[in-house]
Amino acid sequence: MKKIEVDDNIFIGEEIDISDDMIIGHNNLFMSYHITIGSHVSIGSNNKVLVGEFFLVQNTTHIGNCNLIEGRSAKIGANVWWGDENVVGHGGKWGVNSDFELGSFSMAVGKCIFNLSDKITIGEHVGIGGEVNIWTHGGYLPILRGFPAQYGPVTVGNYVWLPARSIVLPNVTVGSNVVIGINSLVNMNIPDGCFAAGIPIRIINENCYPKVDDDALERQIRGVIQDYEQLCHYKAISVDISYMPEQHIILCNGKSFDLKTMEFSDKLSEEEEDFRDYLRRRGVKFFGSRPFKGILPPNIRSLQEFYKRNQ
Repeated sequence: MKKIEVDDNIFIGEEIDISDDMIIGHNNLFMSYHITIGSHVSIGSNNKVLVGEFFLVQNTTHIGNCNLIEGRSAKIGANVWWGDENVVGHGGKWGVNSDFELGSFSMAVGKCIFNLSDKITIGEHVGIGGEVNIWTHGGYLPILRGFPAQYGPVTVGNYVWLPARSIVLPNVTVGSNVVIGINSLVNMNIPDGCFAAGIPIRIINENCYPKVDDDALERQIRGVIQDYEQLCHYKAISVDISYMPEQHIILCNGKSFDLKTMEFSDKLSEEEEDFRDYLRRRGVKFFGSRPFKGILPPNIRSLQEFYKRNQ
């Protein structure tokens, strides 16, 4: 077992592989037999990880502040946004199946609970809203008196939206290409391609995702560009944006963003990176080897600079 200290951050394990370009805050504690943190990873402050087998964070992922991750193993994919005050663990977190996996290109906004009495497997391109709970055990009163108890894993497919305050109960599988309504209680399996909502949940529409409508897409993209041009005025930045719907390409200062291949030009300027970040927030995500980064409005920058000068 060895210990590595990075300023006031501590890593304890048998094998520790940390990328040289990691950006990290303060007062973090990571303990696992195998720790791997990929390139271009940013980590905030006051996080605690205690994971028996392995803790893996893949490239270009952001971990916020005040998170607690406990269990047998934990894997967070690439290009993930992991917000603040998420908890992985809770009761039964030291079991043989206490494994957590969140796929690449996903997001957990913050203040979520992922209970690891059993395994939680979440796919790629999954959005998890604030205060979402996923439980793999449910029960308190004695089963010898006939009270219910439920235990079992939870699986979530790819391209799923679990919005704020949704609750997923044990032994549930949510398919791929699924949208769940806000504040829903997911107590049954949800098939692929549907919209479901309610307490308890029910299927509202089946076989509705994914859907492709070129005319609707063109209207949406033009609306996004129009909104971004207004934002540029507020941010006092200058960009030249053109849209070629037949080729499904957006040009920002001549740099190409291909809506079919989801590829974009390399070596973007600060303004072009701001456009990529805005597209992300509007549901058009061009992932790459660099984290998303937007430009702050001048008034916000001035306030931050004043604060730094007067600390």
